[in-house]
Amino acid sequence: MKPTTSIILVVLALYSIDHAVAIQGGQAAAPADIPPFSFDCVLIRLNEPIPFSDTVYPVKLPSADQEWPYDRKATILGWGEPNARANQLALQKTEVPLYSDEFCGSYDYSGWYIPRAAVMKCGGELKASYHCYNDYGGPVIVDDIQYGILSYVHGHLKDGSECGDYPNIYSPVSAYRSWIQATTGF
Repeated sequence: MKPTTSIILVVLALYSIDHAVAIQGGQAAAPADIPPFSFDCVLIRLNEPIPFSDTVYPVKLPSADQEWPYDRKATILGWGEPNARANQLALQKTEVPLYSDEFCGSYDYSGWYIPRAAVMKCGGELKASYHCYNDYGGPVIVDDIQYGILSYVHGHLKDGSECGDYPNIYSPVSAYRSWIQATTGF
């Protein structure tokens, strides 16, 4: 499925969404050869350059061959509220552990996670504050490098489990870093 560009807003240097001033426009693109539900990345071409400052600057990305930082603590950000189906007005931030593929594979994601272990990673403090509803697309940051993007929070669909019952699933940026570089030149 191709992304739509009809409703794309880019907001910079925002901590509180009740003071949002958005820029509308741009073009979205995604590689055609990526299997559905394997990557969660869209590149957006803006209509005007971003004015960089002390609070607005480019994110650092891992190289294509850079390993997922297993057994490290990562900073995660999001607008969702843990264990609730609501948004926060202020950006939320916390730290979570990142786990190995073996650890992640020990959880039953109804068969969803295991076939995609090469391009999906997991993390998150079980039964604690971490990514939840409305946080999809949120970054996973270690040592000022964005290693991942929140892809999937298990437990909010049919089975009624709450956020924190399973580790979150993240798309590792390194898995599509070559595509990012080929598309953007960065």
